[in-house]
Amino acid sequence: MKRELGEYNLAVVLNDNAKRVTPQVRARIHELVPERSIFYSRSLDDSSAIARKVVDARYDAVFTGGGDGTVIQFINDMVATHAPLPALGVLPLGTGNALASMVSSGDYLHDLETYVLQKQADFQHIGLLQSEGRVFPFAGLGIDARILNDYVHIKKRYAENRVMKPLLQGLGGYLLASFGRTIPQVVGDAMAGRRTSVRVVNRGRLAFRADVEGSPVEEFGPGQVIYQGEAHMVSAATAPYYGHGMKIFPNSLRHPGYFELRIVFGSIARAVAKLGTVWKGRFVEDGFWSVMAEDVSVEFDRDMPFQIGGDAHGLRKNVQFTLSPTRLRLLRFI
Repeated sequence: MKRELGEYNLAVVLNDNAKRVTPQVRARIHELVPERSIFYSRSLDDSSAIARKVVDARYDAVFTGGGDGTVIQFINDMVATHAPLPALGVLPLGTGNALASMVSSGDYLHDLETYVLQKQADFQHIGLLQSEGRVFPFAGLGIDARILNDYVHIKKRYAENRVMKPLLQGLGGYLLASFGRTIPQVVGDAMAGRRTSVRVVNRGRLAFRADVEGSPVEEFGPGQVIYQGEAHMVSAATAPYYGHGMKIFPNSLRHPGYFELRIVFGSIARAVAKLGTVWKGRFVEDGFWSVMAEDVSVEFDRDMPFQIGGDAHGLRKNVQFTLSPTRLRLLRFI
């Protein structure tokens, strides 16, 4: 039974280009939410205009339907209005769904029905990172962004292949890109002596390296070098997941006022051999550091692939990650 709009103050924003936003999905959502409170985004301009409408209407909550890129773009568009942010619901209707992994049951209809029909929801409060004028829950330079680029490359290459195309959807595509292209290239680079170095400097208050339980094992004062040497990846996050339930940042929620920095300079083969442990967020050891910080500069000795929120953002040698003053109230259904 559809309620009247006055009984709750809710908007739903759907990525009209997302493959999982099917006619069936649209129909089910329209059964729950009045049409005037459902918005379809087809472009960056659409997202910006919808964000302005949402904040001007002072909705209590807005649900976004799409992948991480859709959610993060919409967050940035709302932040750009400088208005108070509504609570955010994340419907897992895209690729990755890192934020959805934290708060969604995995069933978009269940989550929406729980809020609309029962008005039940808990909240997960999380901070955000900022860099280059954008806010986001996770980003990285190195092998993680390289996997993303290889995934895009493989999808384009086999876009018309009826056999391969279904295998490349979602997690299967990322695994194929990782083991079929990225990791062999990384191993090949190492064997050929093509190595990459990085310098990571603490630009904020006292930072510290943590163990798998989040307890400090080494401290770094303001201006101190956190790490300098060869590295495969430097990534940062305020949320535990990288998408598909992969818990790369186990300490990200344990220390309010900090984000988690992962510096990977150990053996990739060792990480692959312990993939199950990596997936569950239990892989923090020598060569796979977890550092809690509020502001760091990252400088590689050559251009590296860069990703923000699971979307490719070209190449970078230098990046600064800073904890943003913006915080999110995520509607939680698990």
